[in-house]
Amino acid sequence: MAEQKRAYEQYRQRQQDFCDNVVTEIKNLKNIRGIAIPEKDKKVLMDYILKPDSDGKTKYQKDYAKGGVKNLIESAYFTMNADKLINAAKREHTPFIIITMINSCASNPFTPNGKLVSSKPAPQAHGFGIKSIEKIVHKYDGNMQMYYEESSSTFHTIIMLKRNE
Repeated sequence: MAEQKRAYEQYRQRQQDFCDNVVTEIKNLKNIRGIAIPEKDKKVLMDYILKPDSDGKTKYQKDYAKGGVKNLIESAYFTMNADKLINAAKREHTPFIIITMINSCASNPFTPNGKLVSSKPAPQAHGFGIKSIEKIVHKYDGNMQMYYEESSSTFHTIIMLKRNE
């Protein structure tokens, strides 16, 4: 019985530490990848991260030990806003499907010669998945355009695919 009580107290302390760390980090948060986070979004983000699932833990608490609180908050913010950042639409009376994706990006990811370069540590080990997307675009007789918008610090990808009807 004493062992169960101690295990429960340790679990409760981990829960409390998680909540305290998330709240403190979000309160001090100014931006994520160069995107300013308004105060009203901080409350929504906090609620989103701290909402427990059926087993009493949050989705993000499960990943907390892996990447720390900053990675967790960034992941939650972009997941929470995903519906604003990716759009797919079938254009009526045309044979095309158009997919637009907008990602935050603190600085222009293109080199002066137009090559896309990752800003992650060890960029040779990371990419954008562009080769995989290009294969799909080619398979469906499509077109892809990418550009960086300085004013909003966002990277845009527009994919147009031909529908087979």
